[in-house]
Amino acid sequence: MIKIQRNTDGTPKTNRSTHAADLMCDVCGITAEGVDMNANAHYVLDTAGSNVAISITCAELGGSCNSVTFWPLINGTADAQELALVKTA
Repeated sequence: MIKIQRNTDGTPKTNRSTHAADLMCDVCGITAEGVDMNANAHYVLDTAGSNVAISITCAELGGSCNSVTFWPLINGTADAQELALVKTA
């Protein structure tokens, strides 16, 4: 699973103005700083063509495992909500 890295105070390491996030894959251990969510994360569409989630693969972080993580845009975890704000800011 891909997760947002955290600052020492527990806040997510993201930058909404540059659409970037520091991410890590807990499957293979790769970490990546300043991942451009607009260039690397993808919207997942429902059958009506509406954006319902964001997805990113470990390979897009530079990793070598097959991990893929999806974050729903609505009613998701705090990390999902933060990444939605980063991508759409």
